[in-house]
Amino acid sequence: MVSRQRGRWVHEALGLFSPENGLDHATASEVLRHQLEAPAWREGLREELSALLRDAETDWMSVVDNDEFRVGEFDGTGDARAFVERLLGPFV
Repeated sequence: MVSRQRGRWVHEALGLFSPENGLDHATASEVLRHQLEAPAWREGLREELSALLRDAETDWMSVVDNDEFRVGEFDGTGDARAFVERLLGPFV
């Protein structure tokens, strides 16, 4: 599982897209764009996402489905990782 401290930026970004938040994709994207105007937020998300992608031990299923949110159904860890890359990659 990705620790809350280690996954802070990615966790917060993905949480915006969770059905539990009640935001449609366009609104969640706009909120994330606004957050990324802060240099610390942009750099934090970029660095953390890069580190998670490099780490072979990243539990991608817990990144997308955890105690705080679930962003979708995935066939496995590769599917979950690809989703995160597609969703957050364009923002960083």
